[in-house]
Amino acid sequence: MSQSPESTRDRTGVQQYGQSWADTLRLVRAGSSWSGRERNCVYLNVGANADALDKTNQRFANVSAVSGFDFPDDARSLALLDWDHDGDLDLWVRNRTAPRLRFLQNQTAQQTGNQAISIELQATAGNRHAIGAVVTLQTESDARPQTQSVRCGDAFLSQSSRRLHFGFRAPVRNATAQVLWPGGKRETFAGLASGQAVRLVQGTGKPDLLQRSVSKITSPSAPEPLPETSAARIILPAKLAFPNIAWLDENAVAADNPVENTNQVHSNQASSNRGTLVTLWTSSCVVCRQELTRFDTAKDELEKAGLRVIGVNIDLLLDGTADVDLSRVANPRHRYQTTVASAERITSLQNAIFDKYPEFVVPLSFLLDTDGNMLAIYRGAVEIETLLQDLTLANEGNDYRRKRMVPLPGTWFTKAATDSEFIEFAAARVFAFDQDQGLRYFADAIAAAESTERQLRLQGKLVATLRNLSRTASNSNDFATAERYLEQALNVADQSVKPSVLHDLAIVLASAGEFDKAESLLEQALQLRPDFTAAQQNLKLIRQRRSANVNGN
Repeated sequence: MSQSPESTRDRTGVQQYGQSWADTLRLVRAGSSWSGRERNCVYLNVGANADALDKTNQRFANVSAVSGFDFPDDARSLALLDWDHDGDLDLWVRNRTAPRLRFLQNQTAQQTGNQAISIELQATAGNRHAIGAVVTLQTESDARPQTQSVRCGDAFLSQSSRRLHFGFRAPVRNATAQVLWPGGKRETFAGLASGQAVRLVQGTGKPDLLQRSVSKITSPSAPEPLPETSAARIILPAKLAFPNIAWLDENAVAADNPVENTNQVHSNQASSNRGTLVTLWTSSCVVCRQELTRFDTAKDELEKAGLRVIGVNIDLLLDGTADVDLSRVANPRHRYQTTVASAERITSLQNAIFDKYPEFVVPLSFLLDTDGNMLAIYRGAVEIETLLQDLTLANEGNDYRRKRMVPLPGTWFTKAATDSEFIEFAAARVFAFDQDQGLRYFADAIAAAESTERQLRLQGKLVATLRNLSRTASNSNDFATAERYLEQALNVADQSVKPSVLHDLAIVLASAGEFDKAESLLEQALQLRPDFTAAQQNLKLIRQRRSANVNGN
């Protein structure tokens, strides 16, 4: 991971930093660990070495294992507080992985007695909770004071107790607390002792004892993880087109790209009056075959509801053999096969819309509306009743979809994503795996934009992306690809950007030796922006070269 750039003007540093984060998140979503699978650690302050000259040099011992804290969790945050009121600090730990939350009871006080002093501050000037106040506690037996400050909001995903906890090896009496209040005034409170919980109120100079009773905590609970399953029903929050994949008749020879070589290829083009369920299956999957049989049994019910079922076998893609036995499935509409490119496109789609890259499981089904937009994804078998219920999502808005997405009812504090917003999100994620499909989604997001302002913003992003792709291709001398990207950019560029795109395309064509076309494009750019200096200079260079060629001949 590269360091954060010190300035936004460091474009190379900003780009490298952003790419580093993208690479890191890609690894995590693929199942890698943030922590390198390191177990949790805890260190005990054992004090200074008695023989050392510098008595202030504290030593620490790793007590992770003996303390019971060395869980294999990917812990993210920590909150410290005296949860059971027994005089020592207990811990709440939040994890990225399950179990998401752990409570760890500190039993030190039960074994050695309460040797701590707990202090709560109450300010009368400024903020009541005395956030920012500094307390220095001095005891008669210890030459070195302890100093702590009241903090708020300084931890990641957690907030520890605002009570200050001062622990001691042995009982103390007549301790003195000096408080530096947020307003800058200092005040001394005397007569503190071990085992006390006190409130120090600004301006009183006298500690108030707080009554507390030790809470009994039930016996430790053993985490009971749910059984692992890859089955899931996922409702999409908004419209998103299913990527165009190919399925071949059973007697077609599957290849990496057979589309141009056979007329036995079909695709999931939108149906004017029917929804579509695309189900991927393998012949070795018993659940797959049972599901396809259920679909056949419910054929009349599904057709009445306006749903067709397409079964796509992927045996050939998994084992690479040409001997694929489809005879176990009677319905010819379930015997289609697909291509490697299509399967990769489906994998890219799943990786994009799920935060953690999911395993490719079968049966895997996609429910599409009449326009070819995905309504739901089913990982594992799906019941007929569920299909019929989810098919009605095609006629509902995004607020309703969002309610159906979650297993429990509740109140949302955010607005539902619009179609354009969700498609833009998917476009950015898909683009990392499948640039062409990502660009198609960007175009869909523009078409679905709910306002002219949003449409123009998305057009600008798409044009900038296409121009960057063109530069990359051109630097590799792939002028045909560079030209294709810029032609796409011209189709969506507004008038303010179009001269620059025309200029880029002219440079690509000139690099490929097509000077006539390049000259024409530069002339068009200058018609739109007469003061375009770069276009003027490059047009002059092209005309000089053509003139030199004519004179040379």
